[in-house]
Amino acid sequence: MKNVVSFETAKALRGAGFPVPEPNHGQFWYLEYTGELEVITFVGGNGVHRMYIPFLKGMNSCAKDAFLNGSVFAPTATDILRELGDGFVLKFEDNVLKCISLVDNIPTFCNQNPAEACALAWLELKKK
Repeated sequence: MKNVVSFETAKALRGAGFPVPEPNHGQFWYLEYTGELEVITFVGGNGVHRMYIPFLKGMNSCAKDAFLNGSVFAPTATDILRELGDGFVLKFEDNVLKCISLVDNIPTFCNQNPAEACALAWLELKKK
């Protein structure tokens, strides 16, 4: 998918301390041990209901604690930009998406996937 980070980037973000939200409807997550992408379809009581992508693979539900222990959050560009703060913008220029810092001395990060471009900027910022 082109609107969330890859499994590898999701794991790198988690390892660097990217905030993990409470599971909520419409969020994307990866299964920890297979790397399969899933979308949350419903959260209620102690359960998290999810649908695997591609959608033909079926649906599943589990307890919230089990879900969080076996899944990796897959943030969108919007999720990452929110954490980067007001000094960052995402710009389409020269047929590529660019995550640009307007205030810090951070390089511009480019990628065809907007979430990946923003993730690169967030990971760079955490190095400082």
